[in-house]
Amino acid sequence: MARVGVTVSSKVGRAVVRNRVKRRLREAVRSELSGLPAVDLVIVARASAAQGTVAEFRAWLKRAAARMQKGAGR
Repeated sequence: MARVGVTVSSKVGRAVVRNRVKRRLREAVRSELSGLPAVDLVIVARASAAQGTVAEFRAWLKRAAARMQKGAGR
């Protein structure tokens, strides 16, 4: 089971925006957690994440999981 931490700096926006990004990221992680490999993952949100949707974050996590799986076989 993967362990995931989410951090959103003040560069992303004010508290309302940061909390919205954190909620969306946490929802995306909850949806995709079973597809993630057993790793410790830290997600650092950038300023562009302020416009991201849950669906976009889920797609990003799927791509990241595929890259992690591919890299594990080395």
